[in-house]
Amino acid sequence: MKRLDIHEWDEIFYNMKHKEGYSKWDWIKVVWVDNSNKWCICYRDEIIENGFKTEMQALDRCEYLESIL
Repeated sequence: MKRLDIHEWDEIFYNMKHKEGYSKWDWIKVVWVDNSNKWCICYRDEIIENGFKTEMQALDRCEYLESIL
């Protein structure tokens, strides 16, 4: 899957920041998707980025994004 660029992530967080109790990294989760046998980064029930072979790859992507946003 194509990775979202920084501007797309900024837009996601901009849209989320108006929610009550907002903390962007509390809303983003790394989960295993059985039907694809891959890890993904999700917001609630929406897959934002998928196709990670390992949980560590997905977590590394989140850490990278957190460091630049």
